[in-house]
Amino acid sequence: MRMWFKQMVSAVDYLHDNNFIHRDLKPNNVLFLGKDHVKLCDLGVATQRHHEDQTESACIRSVEGTRLYMSPELRREEEYGSKTDVFSLGLILAELCVVMTKDIRIEIFSNYRAGKQCELVTDKNTVNFCQLLTQVDSMSRPTCREMLDHLFLA
Repeated sequence: MRMWFKQMVSAVDYLHDNNFIHRDLKPNNVLFLGKDHVKLCDLGVATQRHHEDQTESACIRSVEGTRLYMSPELRREEEYGSKTDVFSLGLILAELCVVMTKDIRIEIFSNYRAGKQCELVTDKNTVNFCQLLTQVDSMSRPTCREMLDHLFLA
C-alpha cells in the first residue's frame, strides 16, 4: 500500500513542480498497472499556476473536482493552492487502509474536513500521517516533496 501511495505522491509532486494542481484526485483517477505501478489520470480539471512567483498558497478560486474528495478550502470556495491536492491524497490514503461503504466514506471524510481523525484506521503511523495531510489549515499540510521525505514513505 505504501509503495502505491508513494508513487501517487511522486506523480502529484511532478505536477506541482511543473506548476499544475490536479484538483480531482480520487481513487477513480488512479490507474493500477500490474501489481507494482500506479499512474494518475484525468487531468481535465487540472489548472496551472501562471506566475513563477506563485507559492504553495497561490490564489486560485475556481471550484473544480469531485466534491467528496475536495479540501475544506476548495469546498468553501476560498483561495487555494497545490496543498488542496495534499488533502485529497490524505483521504485516498485513509481509503486505501480501510474498506468503506459509501455512507461510512462520507462520514469519515466529513470528519477529516472538520479536523477529526478516522477511528477505523488502526495503524498509529498511518493515523498520524493521514492527520498531517488532512490538516484543515492548508498551510499546516506538507508539500508533496516533504511527504516524500517523511519517515512514513521513506
